[in-house]
Amino acid sequence: MSDIGNKTATLKTSSTTQGNVVTQLSNQQQSISGVNLDEEYGNLQRFQQYYLANAQVLQTANAIFDALINIR
Repeated sequence: MSDIGNKTATLKTSSTTQGNVVTQLSNQQQSISGVNLDEEYGNLQRFQQYYLANAQVLQTANAIFDALINIR
């Protein structure tokens, strides 16, 4: 029974160590690439909002131009 407990403890330690290594490697990758994914996602959302707002402006301008052209 103690052998199972020792193996379980060893596996837990190994799992924790591997998780720490993954975290460190991920941090190193981000520091090398210089890209913060959270910041980039925020920028993407902001640019999408700008795009949608500009699309509405263009639709409104198009409707106004159509109305002006059809006034005779």
